[in-house]
Amino acid sequence: MPDERGLWKGDFFAQNIWRTGCRSFSPLTLSRSRARIPIDSRNRFDPGRHQRCAAPRSLGSSHAGVSLDYRALLAVASVTASDSVGHPLLDFVQLVNNVPYPVSVTHTLETCSGSIWPLQPGSPIRRDGDLICVDLYAATARLSSLLEFPSVQGKVANARAAHFELAAQAVIDDSPWCPNNDLKQLRGRKLRYNNQDVTDIDAIGEYNGTLLMVSCKSVIYTSAYDSGDYALVRNRSEMIEEAVRYWTDKKMFLEAHKLGLNYDFTRYEHFIAVVCTPWPVYVSLGPATREITPRLLASVSLAEFQEWLRLN
Repeated sequence: MPDERGLWKGDFFAQNIWRTGCRSFSPLTLSRSRARIPIDSRNRFDPGRHQRCAAPRSLGSSHAGVSLDYRALLAVASVTASDSVGHPLLDFVQLVNNVPYPVSVTHTLETCSGSIWPLQPGSPIRRDGDLICVDLYAATARLSSLLEFPSVQGKVANARAAHFELAAQAVIDDSPWCPNNDLKQLRGRKLRYNNQDVTDIDAIGEYNGTLLMVSCKSVIYTSAYDSGDYALVRNRSEMIEEAVRYWTDKKMFLEAHKLGLNYDFTRYEHFIAVVCTPWPVYVSLGPATREITPRLLASVSLAEFQEWLRLN
């Protein structure tokens, strides 16, 4: 519902509309419009307050610099919901019907096309005369494909990388390799030896005299990569292979210099250095596919890493 200023809260969709839609309505529950309930002119959508995971790349047109978002994916023109649908969805239908757009949102959604490579669903709008149905499955899948992280450096990339490092540490903490408090304090800290920086460990663990060092690479899975773009696939492969070589060198250095200015690894007999990515990255046979310890390769996805931790 609108707040004290008559503005719609940014989490309105996530907390009310989607939950209601998934539970109690299908694309066929929309009926022919008979009357539209008047809405207070103050109840307008405020894009500045709407929270999105990431701005969709494009839906075929732009709207005064504001990317199409959840409104566009479930916009319904000149229809209301049947009596079987709860009030939150009725409110949402009324809301999108009263949001001014430079172009027709329904036209944009009806004319957007899908593809089989990369896989992307087509229009979520189904029309039969003056009856419009919204395919929530197609809308959700299209939203997921549009909310793609931008391939840029800076604050967004740093935030994504930091989050992935914490995710990797979380799976270690939930395993027999969970480090003690002193060792955990070294995660993310620049290790120093003889007044020189050695490296920092993104995620860390220990078990039975073995130190686990994880280098996290938050690689984005893009539609271009999914399509098999040659240059992009090769670039990702070379990046991971270089990361494996770099991390192996750092492991060898720390094995040879177990006591530094701000770390003490003297109690560990063995070191495991692994590169972890959010998803499996294509790499050439070689250092990245080498088994560094039984059932663990030098480069693994987070799911593979979690499975190894569970079994070892």
